[in-house]
Parts: sequence; C-alpha cells; structure tokens
Amino acid sequence: MEIFSLGAENQSEHTLTNGARVRLLRLSELQINESISPSATSFHEAAHALAAILTGTGVAYLTINPEGNSAGHTLLNGFDAVAEAAPHALGCSGTGHDCMQIELSGHSVSGAASAARSLLAGHERELLAIATAIEEARTLSGER
Repeated sequence: MEIFSLGAENQSEHTLTNGARVRLLRLSELQINESISPSATSFHEAAHALAAILTGTGVAYLTINPEGNSAGHTLLNGFDAVAEAAPHALGCSGTGHDCMQIELSGHSVSGAASAARSLLAGHERELLAIATAIEEARTLSGER
C-alpha cells in the first residue's frame, strides 16, 4: 500500500511499521506525466487543492473516487472560501455544491472566485501536475 501526501516542501519517503510506504509529493517537485490526460474531475479537485496550498489552509486529502452524489472530493484543513471557489473561478463543471458552501458561510461567490483567479494565475503548471497526479493515484492525502 502506498499513501501519497501533497504539500509545499521537499519530497521524501517513509515506511510505516505496518509496511505501508508514505511518499510525500511536494508541490515544487511534482512532475507532469505526459501520458495521462486528466479528467474534468481531476482538474476540479486539483483547483481546490492548489488554492488551499497557496493560501496556507492545507489539504487533508483529495480523491476522484465517487463519494455519494459527488464525482470527487477535496477535504481541506479548514474552510477556505477562495479554495472552495477555485474550480468555479477556472470554469470547471460541478461547482454547484461549492458555490452553495461559500454562500452558506456568508461569503460572496463572485468575490471568492475573483480572489481564486488572481491566486491561481501563473500556477498552471502546478495545477496540471496535481491534476495528473490525482488522475494517476485516484486519491492523495495532504498536509495535516
């Protein structure tokens, strides 16, 4: 069993006492696998994750394995309206629940989306790297 962790520092690998390998995939070290074409769901979840890493909120995990009515899911280390709005800001599909969460938290969807667009500008390579990593691994854990 291999567990992937996504964060902002250097890459490292550890073996747990149960034999599971934990490989820390650091943002600056992620490689783009040219043979993988990320799905719309991978880009959606990658947008949440990248925005959360850039804002410092952090990511508990992200998956493109369907859960309930959702095609994928990203669990952040805390609520972050900008990270929640990131897929909407990039024009990804499936953002209805994200927008509802932003509104229920008392934030403006358009304001959070505008902030997300500004935050993600110039980070296209990292977005693609996370999207290809999640497409390949299906589930990544993040920094806690």
